[in-house]
Amino acid sequence: MDYLETIGQKVGLGNVDYDNVKKQASFFLREKINSARLLLTGVTTCQLLAEEATNDDPWGPSTKTMAAIVDSCRQPDEYPRIMEVLHGRLTLIGKKYWRQFLKTLTVIEFLLFHGPEKIVIEFSSDKDLIEDLTRFNYVSERGVDHGLVVKKKAKQVLKLLTEDDYLREERSRSQKLSKTIFGQGSY
Repeated sequence: MDYLETIGQKVGLGNVDYDNVKKQASFFLREKINSARLLLTGVTTCQLLAEEATNDDPWGPSTKTMAAIVDSCRQPDEYPRIMEVLHGRLTLIGKKYWRQFLKTLTVIEFLLFHGPEKIVIEFSSDKDLIEDLTRFNYVSERGVDHGLVVKKKAKQVLKLLTEDDYLREERSRSQKLSKTIFGQGSY
């Protein structure tokens, strides 16, 4: 029994799902912090989207969020802000950032498939960092090999960045699939 459960029982709250309360409080606080950042700093909604898509939450970036990032990348003022977030995530150091690496690579892959073609040039400067991630190793205390998924995604992104024909084929295939699923549009 943790501290909150003990206090809850002492004040007569009975059985409360404190994990759920903690998650909701965390989400609420994050939302308020982001609102304050938008008002008080130079951060934009697009930067917050890029940060959200590549954070350490235990779920991947949504297609809707990645599509919004693609749209923002087509705006000259937003493009460098989004790239700053993504480049920054690739330069994190430490195995504890495996989730950010995986999510950043996922967003880059989505951008390569659906974003402006200059994305290839943009991330060519990060080929060495991405190549390092093809050798990433991390096994959690529970024995889960998180390094494997990071390596696999890094190899895919690196192949897209280095093989023009492969990128062209995959981009075309992905866009056709998106049109089939979502109708007109690029995603």
